[in-house]
Amino acid sequence: MILGRGSGSIGFRIVLIIIFGFIAVRLLRFFLNRLELVFLTTKDSSDPIINKRIATLFGMLKAVSRFAVGSSVLIICLYQAGVNIGPILAGAGIVGLVVGLGAQNLIRDLIAGFFIIIERQIHLGDTAVLNGTEGLVEAITFRTVSLRDVSGDVHIFQNGSITALSNKTCGWSAYVIDVGVGYQEDVDKVMERMRHVSEKMREEAMYQGSFLGPMEIFGVDQFGNNGLTIRARIKTMPGAQWMIGREYRRRLKNECDLQGIVLTAPYRDNQLTLPPK
Repeated sequence: MILGRGSGSIGFRIVLIIIFGFIAVRLLRFFLNRLELVFLTTKDSSDPIINKRIATLFGMLKAVSRFAVGSSVLIICLYQAGVNIGPILAGAGIVGLVVGLGAQNLIRDLIAGFFIIIERQIHLGDTAVLNGTEGLVEAITFRTVSLRDVSGDVHIFQNGSITALSNKTCGWSAYVIDVGVGYQEDVDKVMERMRHVSEKMREEAMYQGSFLGPMEIFGVDQFGNNGLTIRARIKTMPGAQWMIGREYRRRLKNECDLQGIVLTAPYRDNQLTLPPK
C-alpha cells in the first residue's frame, strides 16, 4: 500500500491542502471580482460594449484560475499520498500528444474560442445568430457558446463548429421596416407620415434614449402586384431595435388609419431567376 504508518498525518495534510485550495479559489474569486469592479469604475461604465467585454474577460479568468488551483491541489495531494509524480509530469507531454491526436475537435474548439474572445466577436448579453440560430449569449468558454432563444431553449455550440456568426447588438443596432402601400397613395405623403411618427417617438422620454438619430427613409424599394414597398431604417442602441420597431409599427398603423392611407403587404420578389442561356 502507498499509505504507511503515517497515513493519519498524511490524510491530515491532504485535508489541509484541500482546505487551502478552497480558500485560494475564494480569494482569487474575491480578487478578480474587485479587479472587475475597478475596471468597470475606471472605464466608461455607461458604454454597454465595454461592460460586456469586461464581464466576458473576467468570466474566463475565473474559470482558468479554478482549473489551475484544482490541478495544483490534485498533484500535491498525490505527492503527499506517496505517489511518484515525476513520471506523471514527465509523461505529460506524451499524454498530451496522444490526447491531442484523439481530441482534434477539442483543440479546434479551444483555438476557435480563443479567437472569438480575443477578437471580441461576441460578448455576454449580446443577441447573436450562430449557424442560423438566434438567441441571447448566456455563456462563453474556450470550448462552447451558449445561446438562449426567445422560447427559453438553450443551444450549445462548439466553437469549432461555428461557421456563421452574426452579432445583432455590436456597437449599434437598427430596425429595418418595409411599408407596403397601394399605388393610389401619395408616396411623398406616406414618407412624411412615416417620418412624423418616428420624430414623435424620439421626443418622448421613454424612447428618446434608444434612438441614435432620425429615421432614414431609403425610398421606394419594390413594385408589386398589389402595391409598392417603401423601405426605411431606425438606428437604435444595441438591443433596442425590436422594442422600438414594434411600437413604431403600432403607431404607424394608427397614423395611416387616421390619414386614410391604405397599407398592403410588403412586396417580396419570390420569382425564380432563370439561368443564362
